[in-house]
Amino acid sequence: GRSIHCKATKTQMRSPRRIASMLLAASLLPSRGPLAGRGAIGAVRAFRVGDYGRRRFRHPSPRVTARLSSSSPAGGGGDGPDPRSDEARSSLSDFYARHSVDRDAERDHGTLVGLTDRVLGWNDKVNLVSRKDCTASVVYHRHVLPSAALLPLVLERAPDGGGRTEVADVGTGGGFPGLPLALLSGDSARFTLVDSVRKKLAAVGDMASELDADNVRVHCGRAEEMSRNRDGEPVLDHYQRYDVVLGRSVTSPARFCAWIADLLKPDTGRLVYIVGGDLDPVVEDGVQLDVPLDELLGRVRGTSDKRALVFNASDVRRIAAESGEAENVVRSGPGRRRSN
Repeated sequence: GRSIHCKATKTQMRSPRRIASMLLAASLLPSRGPLAGRGAIGAVRAFRVGDYGRRRFRHPSPRVTARLSSSSPAGGGGDGPDPRSDEARSSLSDFYARHSVDRDAERDHGTLVGLTDRVLGWNDKVNLVSRKDCTASVVYHRHVLPSAALLPLVLERAPDGGGRTEVADVGTGGGFPGLPLALLSGDSARFTLVDSVRKKLAAVGDMASELDADNVRVHCGRAEEMSRNRDGEPVLDHYQRYDVVLGRSVTSPARFCAWIADLLKPDTGRLVYIVGGDLDPVVEDGVQLDVPLDELLGRVRGTSDKRALVFNASDVRRIAAESGEAENVVRSGPGRRRSN
């Protein structure tokens, strides 16, 4: 065992990112289907940009039984009670009642707990959320529930003339905030979850499939290259197609505005961005709504320092221009990215 460990360490020191990518890709391959039987290098090549779609990438040994911290009698240990407790179930019911959300809170609570279990299972293979103190309570109360807090802000943005609300979650990472919101929105909205890290999107696509989130698609690539190709020409699949764009502390608000300005519908589109800390004046002047997540969830103030900011499309464009970030956008990738 010692000699094997030393050999792996030397190899990783030569090219750690390549070795890690090959091993991860090989571990994610299914035992059947078009990707079966490929070696590690073939596995890496198989994961092309935009090719995840709705395939069911199953983690090898999912830990679907939540790991609960022993730091409190209730097993919570994070920022709140055990996600399976009556208190957690009641909290979601109260949230729905407070914001007049007409959905089955008990069923949705079970869905969110299922998502929590899957995040824990995948997090051993792919770093979806911080592995420090990663328990069911931490995942549920710091990631899943704060994402769900945006539900009233998303559902109120119904497109003119009816139809589904088109939502893009840019920098989704482990699926936050987009995947919990998709699970709670049903047929009223379609979510495009965007990230440049392919292994994370493999996990997100698998979780969406297992939870029957048919309103989810994933897109691997940079946000600024979704709406325009490297020649500056509009990409019709995404250019000015979204009613709502979401983000969660991806980068500075001004830079994020520059990245996603061309994704929003020009007259009715809105950006909903989770952030903490102070804002630059150019950003603060464009905020239409600034509400703490704790207020949306009805939690005690100070549970989280994050808040949701809402901007309309015209202010997003103005912030991108006046901050100078629009001039810094570089589109260097392929002329077209694919979504599935």
